[in-house]
Amino acid sequence: MNSQFALFKERRFWPFFLVQCGGAFNDNLMKSAVVVLIAYGLWDVGSMNAGALVAFAAALFILPFILFCPLAGDLTDKYSKNAIIRTVKIAEVGIVLFAIPALLFHSTALSFIVLLALGTHSAFFSPAKFAILPQHLKEEELIAGNGLVGSGTYLSILMGTIAGTLLAPLAGGIVYVAILLLMMAGGGLAASFLIPPAPPPAPDHAIKWNPLRSIRHAFIYARSQKPGVFPAILGVSWFYFVASGFHAQFPNFAKAEAGVDTNVLSLFMILFSLGIAAGGMLNHRLLKGEISTKFVPFAMLSAGLAGIDLCMAAHPESETLITLPEFIATFSGWRILADLFILALAGGLYVIPLRALVQARAKEHEKARVVAANSMIDALLIFSSSLIATIMLAAGFSVLHYFTGIALACLAVAAFFFRKGHL
Repeated sequence: MNSQFALFKERRFWPFFLVQCGGAFNDNLMKSAVVVLIAYGLWDVGSMNAGALVAFAAALFILPFILFCPLAGDLTDKYSKNAIIRTVKIAEVGIVLFAIPALLFHSTALSFIVLLALGTHSAFFSPAKFAILPQHLKEEELIAGNGLVGSGTYLSILMGTIAGTLLAPLAGGIVYVAILLLMMAGGGLAASFLIPPAPPPAPDHAIKWNPLRSIRHAFIYARSQKPGVFPAILGVSWFYFVASGFHAQFPNFAKAEAGVDTNVLSLFMILFSLGIAAGGMLNHRLLKGEISTKFVPFAMLSAGLAGIDLCMAAHPESETLITLPEFIATFSGWRILADLFILALAGGLYVIPLRALVQARAKEHEKARVVAANSMIDALLIFSSSLIATIMLAAGFSVLHYFTGIALACLAVAAFFFRKGHL
């Protein structure tokens, strides 16, 4: 396959791509709307710490991945993946119908319940969306397919986040947010009916759900795979720790550390998402379809160094929030933008080969459960990043302390992959 974009001509790819991107858009539209309304004081949260609430919202969304991903993996190996995806999209429409009054009536409690429900629906979708790719794509198409899905997902995250960030503070903006939520949920449901059949590899698999047992078995499945799979799973999960850690705290970083308004915050999110998308797409050109981790340690080293410089560059220029024209007129502003883009580009270049390696090497009859284990570990690290941020901010530490810690840890992860060599 000379061009990865040729996959968009294939029904075995493009309906699933639309479903995935629509779901990512809606999740982040809702999250960003709630987060911006809280972080910028547009909702009355009483005496509660706004920064801690923002971090708690991120943790609440990811908690269902820890609880339900192993069960979702069992279901995905036992039942048709396209049927599971349709069921999940039906649930999304129902959740959106609760999200609308939560936003219209400025109910923080109901909004948090909706975030929990969206996290639950995404947790059941996660194993199916990653396990269906190796079922519908050839092995030499996995890098391209994952690159497109990863890039499309982060562009959808970007568009959903920007839409929520820009619309939520406007008079009447919540109405537009509600309309977008309904349109994307309905469109995703329609596209889900066009996904080709994806028969289950283990229809006789017995399901006995117990959260602790399922989590333990998920780790057993992950560790029992071919050499290199489990380190790759951990590597993928570390990407989500870093990406979610930075992404979730951009509102706090923008206001408290960079001293900028919501327009600059939107620019931060645009660059971050575009950088990850560009890094994901770059893999196809560099690796030419080969599933290889040779660039992984260099990418993580670059991410760590960019993160450290970002923290050194960030400081408020004035006591009032800086506008976008004022921000881009400064050297420190361009330095922050460059650091954010390099950090994100390196992240996209880092994660796609690791994800493709897991999909290619996992045992066929356990593939969805291995992917579910990966999603669960992703969720554990994302939840940990939110929990760490919540505790640090509540204890009086700054977002810069949090970002610096992540960046230093990236250097340690890079050293690990340099020592491991090719997986």
